[in-house]
Amino acid sequence: MAFAIKRTPYFAFKIMPAQLVSRSFPKSCIMWKLSVPKCTFLCKADWRKPVSACLMSSILCAAYMKENSLSLKSHQAQIIPKPLSQHYISYFHYFLLTLSSKLFDFLDSVIYLFKLNLRLFMLGITFGPLCISYPLVCHFTSAMNIWLKLLLIVVKFSGPTFVKLGQWASTRRDLFSSEFCDVLGLLHCNAACHPWSHSRHILSKAFGKHWETWCNIEFEHPVHSGCIGQVYRGWIDVNIFAQEIGTHFEKDLDNEESCNGKVQVAVKIIHPGVTELVDLDLTIMRGVANLISSLPGLKWLSLPEIILEFEQLMKKQIDLRVEAKNLDSFNKFFADSLEVKFPSPIWPLVHPEVLIETWEAGIPISHFIGGNRGEMIPNKQKEKLARMGVAAILKMVFIDNFVHADLHPGNIIVQFISEDHSSARTNADHLPASGMTRLVFLDAGIVASLKEDDLQNLHQVFTAIVLNKGDVVGELFLKHATCNECQTPEEFKIEMADLVNDVHQQTLKLGKIQVAGLLTNLFNLLIKHKVKLESNFSSVLLAIMILEGLGRSLDPQLDIMQQARPVLLSRLF
Repeated sequence: MAFAIKRTPYFAFKIMPAQLVSRSFPKSCIMWKLSVPKCTFLCKADWRKPVSACLMSSILCAAYMKENSLSLKSHQAQIIPKPLSQHYISYFHYFLLTLSSKLFDFLDSVIYLFKLNLRLFMLGITFGPLCISYPLVCHFTSAMNIWLKLLLIVVKFSGPTFVKLGQWASTRRDLFSSEFCDVLGLLHCNAACHPWSHSRHILSKAFGKHWETWCNIEFEHPVHSGCIGQVYRGWIDVNIFAQEIGTHFEKDLDNEESCNGKVQVAVKIIHPGVTELVDLDLTIMRGVANLISSLPGLKWLSLPEIILEFEQLMKKQIDLRVEAKNLDSFNKFFADSLEVKFPSPIWPLVHPEVLIETWEAGIPISHFIGGNRGEMIPNKQKEKLARMGVAAILKMVFIDNFVHADLHPGNIIVQFISEDHSSARTNADHLPASGMTRLVFLDAGIVASLKEDDLQNLHQVFTAIVLNKGDVVGELFLKHATCNECQTPEEFKIEMADLVNDVHQQTLKLGKIQVAGLLTNLFNLLIKHKVKLESNFSSVLLAIMILEGLGRSLDPQLDIMQQARPVLLSRLF
């Protein structure tokens, strides 16, 4: 029989059935247990206090048994007929538990501080030489390029928190130079895989020991491994799933990838130890940010606020339930679209550490760009893909206000569905002569949504660019900046007007506005005059830049502003 410990308003500890644990304790807590013959006591604990959890459960087990003068046999006989009965221990044992709790909390704090200082020491060794050498190399272009390459290596070596920080920093072109952002933008890569034994343990923890009766993982080696988790390919037996889980598949999940009552799925699992490592790294980052923000000339960066934004981002990344909800939202917004698709999470197979979603077969969009493989694909096909991508990002930004904020070629695949609705092709060398083409966006853990004022500001900025009103663009940025230490606002507006005017002069020659180049120069201007944007605003602008740059790689004649003009000007009338 399993029981859980819970504090009561009566300054005692209540013994309650373990089946109530999920309702009583927050999802963020873990359960430590002490097992004795035919009796298990569970204790709620923070991961940073394993000593307290284990020892307190031991003390409670002994105290409870002594207080009630029960043997294991009589204890079992008394509790099983009354699973909802509650038993209390005496104030003496409560005092003993309180005293031991404080002692063990102290021991846990010592252990945590040791881990924190050890992690700080390791990070100091890796990042220290780069920090010391930066003032020496920042004035030399060749040396700076080498320094940035070394930074990329160090960030990859430093773990998931710093990889994600680098990826996120590459989106903040209003804070960092374009060279810095371009280098950190290369951090989208495979990471080391964790063993299959851990994945099996997490699946059993999330869905029970009998998950293999309805889910079959195709290979024990993952198809992809990122810095937060890794992905396996598998199949779910729809009929057995309905019997075991008591839930039937929705009709739209039983798609063209199903075969003989089985649905092909992607199984995403968080790496072990990520939560603990992220907590340590964020604690260190907060301290460093507070130290740097105290230095003269750097206060305008608002580093503590930036780290707070990044902390919220990381917490969402390590909880796969957030990604599942994002995918549901995208599928809702693009429900009527035949050209854009997102994977569908399979409820209730959603857990903080595991996400099971539909498997989307396709061709990476990078296969259509450059190289011998890209040259073999007809230009009309590539132009169509470019228009589809731009239409998707414009809908996300200006209509849905829900933007995929982790857009890079690795997260976009292309599906070619033949007229008989056979499986999507996965080879770019043999494309169907006819049928439907669609883009599939993956990895929706990071999204950006603008507040109503910021969304209105974005409309006004792009409308002013279309109408060649550069001074209005400058005024809008100054008005809506989260941190504005611009010493010469009039000069800023003049330079912004010149920038927009130059873009329109090029448009007269080339017939199109190069939005990626415009936004790059715009970000450089914001850095020069110390005008900082709201984080989501910057993420949305970067998403537009990436999609436009990707679209131009497919179709050099692409004009994103021409496609956006009807959406932008519709609000004026």
